[in-house]
Amino acid sequence: MGVPDADSSNIRPATVHRAEFTATHSIFDLTAGRVTITVHSLSPVSPSNYVRQPLPFSQDIQIYLDIDARWTGQESRLQGDFEEKDGLAIYSLTVKDAPLYAKASNMALTGSTILASQFSSFTQLSALSGSPKEVRGQFVEDGELSGAGSTWGEGSVVVLAHNLGKVTGGLSVNFVVGYEREAAINYLGETYTGFYRAEYPTKSSALSFFLGNYNSALLESLKLDQELVAISVTTAGPKNGNINTIDVTMPVFPIYYVMDPDYIRLTLLLVAGICYTHDLGTHYPNAIGHDDQEAEPMPIEECGNLLVLAAAYVRATGDTDWTSQHMEVFQKYTDYLVDKSVDIANQLSSNDVAGPLANETNLAIKAAVGLKAFGETSGDGFYSRIGEQHANIFFQQGLGTGRDQTHFVLDYPNWPDTWKTPYNLFPEVLLGLETFYDAAYRMGDSFSHLFDWAKSDWNTFLAGTFEAGTRDEFVDDLWSFMTNGKHNWPFSDRYVATSAHGNEPGVPILCRTLPTVGGHFALLALKGPRSIHSLSFRGKTVSESVRQNLDMRQYLVGNHIEDFDTRRWSDNKHVMSSSAVSSWITT
Repeated sequence: MGVPDADSSNIRPATVHRAEFTATHSIFDLTAGRVTITVHSLSPVSPSNYVRQPLPFSQDIQIYLDIDARWTGQESRLQGDFEEKDGLAIYSLTVKDAPLYAKASNMALTGSTILASQFSSFTQLSALSGSPKEVRGQFVEDGELSGAGSTWGEGSVVVLAHNLGKVTGGLSVNFVVGYEREAAINYLGETYTGFYRAEYPTKSSALSFFLGNYNSALLESLKLDQELVAISVTTAGPKNGNINTIDVTMPVFPIYYVMDPDYIRLTLLLVAGICYTHDLGTHYPNAIGHDDQEAEPMPIEECGNLLVLAAAYVRATGDTDWTSQHMEVFQKYTDYLVDKSVDIANQLSSNDVAGPLANETNLAIKAAVGLKAFGETSGDGFYSRIGEQHANIFFQQGLGTGRDQTHFVLDYPNWPDTWKTPYNLFPEVLLGLETFYDAAYRMGDSFSHLFDWAKSDWNTFLAGTFEAGTRDEFVDDLWSFMTNGKHNWPFSDRYVATSAHGNEPGVPILCRTLPTVGGHFALLALKGPRSIHSLSFRGKTVSESVRQNLDMRQYLVGNHIEDFDTRRWSDNKHVMSSSAVSSWITT
């Protein structure tokens, strides 16, 4: 498995017998000669464990693992380091002299790619760097690596390998692969790091915890996978570097609602007390706001989403303290919707790729639901009545529907033959707001008459408003898209739905691995908040001193380095005092 080209012509590929993919695991069964091997990649999911969840590592179980410069985002000007520390062998690859917060092709250049593994009494761990042909050839020939003569040049790899010796039963070893950025984000001019550094401030301590916590993470992930399959079966019968974009926060919230609703508050807390705009910054990891006044123009989207998400948080947790603290801000956004959400100015909606539009019906629906949501959160019936009045205008009076009232139109008042999926009705159903009559939920069509593509997250939102038969058709269509064999990149939430414009249906377009796929949990959200019970043991590895700081704003992007009395990033040169340290630089 992974034999890439003629450079490894002396290496026979293993035979893959089985591949299995779950929410947290990728598992492959292989045979290499007479040896049976299971390659098991685990990406732990622990949303309520604020130390374990943000660790930027994944685990691979096999015998030999190498990585190359592509993991750093740039294949030249690399500095490599190897060290043995705290019982670990650690390779680090870093782009030399990369500007702070720099990126290339949406990959961070400031930081280090990490490959690590633990020494043990039952295996012999060895390391080497050099050309793939030479390194892999040595491993095939000797079953281990000499460690001598490590070199680095264009196309080189760094390698860790375990020699298991003669094995008569089952045996496993763990590798860690990840990308560590000590200066994780620039939030309004301040440098922040990952929250896990509150308890594990050094690279080796974080890696030791991660590997030592493997069995616990594995058990939790297996429980999560099993429960997701079970509840999903019964139910079915998130571009460009912007940070905390409000039109992405909205579609991703169902997964927060299901796994840990407190993430809704943590996401909104970054901005609710300051200024609620489309995003916190244009180029991640620079969350520096918009003093340039260049934020995307989507005020109805922003206001409606904030009010709906705040109501969802309160409904899920029963916590009204946070919304009470920001009620004055929330009311200002609500008052904006009172005045601006019937005669809607030309502006963007969540689907900003479609361009701006005046009097978009979906925005009017969002505003009406947002008004009713704030009425519930605040207890002010005035806003609830305004939301219901707006719903009456667009549905009962027909301003937002076609002539025969079979579907909602794209925009009003002069386009009765247009349409667009009314996905903004989902929060209305989830929260039981009853802003619109039930008959409104039976109205809908393909995403829009303007486009040949569909959105899987919005389709799932819409499915949540339907009765079982129609709902299941939507779920079946999403499954067909996921399994049609036409994907050559990570799961996209946007795909061609019709050949009307000459494109092949079922092919993903534009979006890759966006958090908007959290919207696929919309149907599970209807089962209630925290409905995945395997995640009920929360934060057990977080010390009390750290737990007390969870609600302080500086920890929401990550803990501020100075606040934990650790060194500033610019002062931390990663000076190694271990028994084995080596480094090299390539230009």
